[in-house]
Amino acid sequence: MKYVIAILKGILVGLAVLIPGVSGGSMIMTMGIYEQAISITSRDRKVRRAAIVFLIPYVVGIVVGILGLAFVIKWLMEHYLFETALCFIGMILGSLPMLYKKVKGQKFSIVGAIMFVLMVGIMIALPHLSGNAGSEGKLWATITTSSATSRA
Repeated sequence: MKYVIAILKGILVGLAVLIPGVSGGSMIMTMGIYEQAISITSRDRKVRRAAIVFLIPYVVGIVVGILGLAFVIKWLMEHYLFETALCFIGMILGSLPMLYKKVKGQKFSIVGAIMFVLMVGIMIALPHLSGNAGSEGKLWATITTSSATSRA
């Protein structure tokens, strides 16, 4: 049963990899398997082997999630862009309580706060630096068109 649960968690990680704005690494961290995933890089052969054996069901789930859900996500983005975007936003916001539990009780530092603000600033600036700042207009156009259509 634990292998089935591990495969299902892997499918969720695979889905997270497909979703724009969601990181597979953050999903791994919130699931509590980050330490095992990192221990694959250990110099100790026994630790590395145990990590590989532990992560096999997760990797199977990730592959199944990516291969099995990529077409579904693509179809949803083509036919239900607004609803799919809202679902992605919900998944991102839904992971915040798990992340909060991970950092709860940690000591606040000014350096950490500055780094956070700096990273958020970089994330906001990157689309404008690459010249793709107007690419989100497609989603906005869909939102405004669908709301105008529903009012008519």
